[in-house]
Amino acid sequence: MASIHDTRSGYIVTDETSSLLSTASTPTNADSNTAGNTFTDNVFRPPTTPVRGTPNYSAVPLYRQLSKAPNQPLPEHLFNDRLPSFLDSSSSTLPSVDPKPRPSRTLINQIPPILLATLLNLMLSVPFGSAFFPMSSEFACPPPPPLIGVRLFLLSTILGQTILGTSLGGSAFDESAGMMMVENTPFMHSIAMTVTQSIVEDTPEAKTGTCPDEVFPTILLSFSLTTIITAVSFFLLGHFNLGNVVYFFPKHVLCGCISGIGVFVVTTGLEVSKGVGKLEWTSWKSIEDFFGSQGETGTGIYLFLLPMTLVLVLRCIIKLLKKLDRSFPLLPPLFFLSITPCFYIILWAANISVDRVKELGFFFPPTDASSLDPSGSGFEDGGVDPASFAAIFFPSYSFAEGFSDPFALISWGAIVKTLPVQLGCVVFSLMHVPINIPSMSMSVNKDCDMNSEMIAHGRSNLLSALFGQLPNYMCYSNSVAYAKSGGRGQPSSLAVITLTTLLFLKGSSLVESIPRAMAGTLLIHVGLDLFFEGISAHGFSALEIISIWAIVVSMTLFGMTAGLAAGMVLAAITFVVDAGPAHLSPIRGHMPATTLRSSKWRSKEARDILNKSDGLRRIVCVQLQGHLYFANLTQFTDAVKCIIEERKGFTRFLVLDFTLVIGIDSSAAFSLLKLVDIMAKRNLLKIAFVTGKDDGFPTTVNLSEQLRSRSIAVTVKDLDKALILLEDLIVSAVNPNLVNESFFRVAGEETEFLHAMMLAHCPTADKSAVKTLLTYFKRVGLKKGEVVWKQGGRADRLCAIVRGQLLSYLEEEAGTTERVVAGDVVGELGLIMGHEGERRLTTLVAEVDCVVYELTSEAFATLKAKKPTLAIYLFQLCVRYMSHRLQHVSNRFVETKCIPI
Repeated sequence: MASIHDTRSGYIVTDETSSLLSTASTPTNADSNTAGNTFTDNVFRPPTTPVRGTPNYSAVPLYRQLSKAPNQPLPEHLFNDRLPSFLDSSSSTLPSVDPKPRPSRTLINQIPPILLATLLNLMLSVPFGSAFFPMSSEFACPPPPPLIGVRLFLLSTILGQTILGTSLGGSAFDESAGMMMVENTPFMHSIAMTVTQSIVEDTPEAKTGTCPDEVFPTILLSFSLTTIITAVSFFLLGHFNLGNVVYFFPKHVLCGCISGIGVFVVTTGLEVSKGVGKLEWTSWKSIEDFFGSQGETGTGIYLFLLPMTLVLVLRCIIKLLKKLDRSFPLLPPLFFLSITPCFYIILWAANISVDRVKELGFFFPPTDASSLDPSGSGFEDGGVDPASFAAIFFPSYSFAEGFSDPFALISWGAIVKTLPVQLGCVVFSLMHVPINIPSMSMSVNKDCDMNSEMIAHGRSNLLSALFGQLPNYMCYSNSVAYAKSGGRGQPSSLAVITLTTLLFLKGSSLVESIPRAMAGTLLIHVGLDLFFEGISAHGFSALEIISIWAIVVSMTLFGMTAGLAAGMVLAAITFVVDAGPAHLSPIRGHMPATTLRSSKWRSKEARDILNKSDGLRRIVCVQLQGHLYFANLTQFTDAVKCIIEERKGFTRFLVLDFTLVIGIDSSAAFSLLKLVDIMAKRNLLKIAFVTGKDDGFPTTVNLSEQLRSRSIAVTVKDLDKALILLEDLIVSAVNPNLVNESFFRVAGEETEFLHAMMLAHCPTADKSAVKTLLTYFKRVGLKKGEVVWKQGGRADRLCAIVRGQLLSYLEEEAGTTERVVAGDVVGELGLIMGHEGERRLTTLVAEVDCVVYELTSEAFATLKAKKPTLAIYLFQLCVRYMSHRLQHVSNRFVETKCIPI
């Protein structure tokens, strides 16, 4: 099937079933992080060596789409696995296609790829075209001749090639091989079943054994409506730059869908092989009747045993080649192509009549007028002009007499019932292109615009819809096979279109000459590969594996729509279970503030007060996380009460940190207000609410405003500000004069300010030593906007800020800044390191007119030479600043594991 790629997350569906005929599996690249593999100006730049998948699960290079989110890489887990093994007996790789045109691009050189592309279209059209409609005669409606599905397949392929393989679509690839989306075959089958059942149940005549005339036109119109929705969806995704939206599908859900489709394809292969009876996995009697019944010809068992045997032979050969480490990428397609000629050779060698074998059911039945079912199915092949409206809009359907308007045969009620299946089909249709396009770009080494390719697919599907046909796309594997054999250019594409059109118009005799075993073998082999690709994917949890199997069972027993619905429900359940342990508990942790430090510089006396047993220990910090909502608000409030109760009579201050909280619903918000009132009765002096965000709490309730009306509560932006506030309250309770005491408020001249500042930073120094030390500093005045130093410049001085305010920022990061105010020392580390190659890590700019005192590297060298004991004070200052930064609360409680600038 046009590959639904197995385990690329989320993102995960690519061209698969049709890729069974790829000349090889896709090229590889050992480096999964190849540089330069990005979308620049919305253009995909492929690496020199194409990569898509390898047998050892090597990753595909990441690419980015600047138009949507600049420099935002796609999820890595979407590119971690390989293509289905049925593409290639050894999963070997191919070298990249030379992007330069070959000098001898003559008509003769293009004949092989043209014939190859046409042959691929024919070979794929028979098994998948035969699977669009139910193969049994239930609901009083006989199964349609296989040629109808084959023509649907071929015409959709022709229209896709017309747009995608020429300049009409605007695609960047002239190697494109357009094809009907064969992944959608299960959905088409489900639509046909739904329409048939709906019309037959509502039509009294059907009880007499007559198939209503409305059945098949309604089925085919439902197909075309699906294509219309698909075309519109492609246009919208391309127009709004949403080509990567499919990557949001959970990986395990897609794997389950892949395996479910694989079971369907195997089932269809068995039904196509036998030709009569429907295999229903919901009933043991149905299974027993299907496999045990010989049918009217007496050869029923042999009809499905033959393709099953061929599949076993093919898979054994593939296993043997892998064991011998041999590469034969063309084995699967050549094996399928050889079935028909080998079948005839065996008949000739055994002297068995072809007509006799046809009577036994080993070939598809004839579809001429003489083969019409007397029950009134109304199908014929030769009686309808292939160029007529009937043959194009409803291929090979001969309308009942008396209906000049084909829409008079439409049952609109039945179409409404198919809408859920149609939408599921559209979702699957949209999954292929966003992955196939980058893969093709890497395989042929061409740039492409993802959104332009989406629009091109919208055009091809719109044209297909106007002709009443099925969805189509650029088949990755067929395109690679076509490109590797030298096919490219509009003339070659037009030749493929012409030959495929001839098959569409005059191909009935070819279909009748193809043994059922070929179609059955291909379908069963592809289905098994899809099934095993989904269930054998690695890296899933036990719950995800259960989900995969549940989706497979749902699809098999209850249909495609039920499988998709089960997938969505299970994805939600998996998310809740996986995310729950981390966020079910609203409290991440709590601790007294004994070892927490704010960023505020304090005098020795103030620090002594805070370090006493009744100082910072009276503050309890509680850090919250996740979502606070009605289900966990009781757990949250009870936990806070217990924390306070454990330290009953000792805790006087409470900090509630909401930095890691994602959302608060109204129930939780009002519970917080109630909690404040309860805490006020427990002798708490102050409760600090830390929002962690500039815009307040993540809730629709005006929580900040409500808290302001309570005197016990205060709202601050971060934990550091909360600690500063509560530290001030503790210090002021002992000595109010110490709250604002610091060298910042020392009255007098600049030199006195500088002297007091250095004494505060170097508490072991005496005044005379500090006075001597300051003689090595030089006063510098800075104007507003003046750059003190640039990031990357030489670290040749430190600055002590005496007046004004400076801004330190990282030039290559988004908005990472820190203010340097009067009383701070900056640049000390680079100077003390003493290495000539030491560079500035930030840029420092004066925000206002400032006065700073500089100590240059030359002056520091002189100081070390003449007064080495004084230089020790600068080392002490450097260590003091480093200690202050490392002990900063933001580096410890939230565990950011980084040091502020």
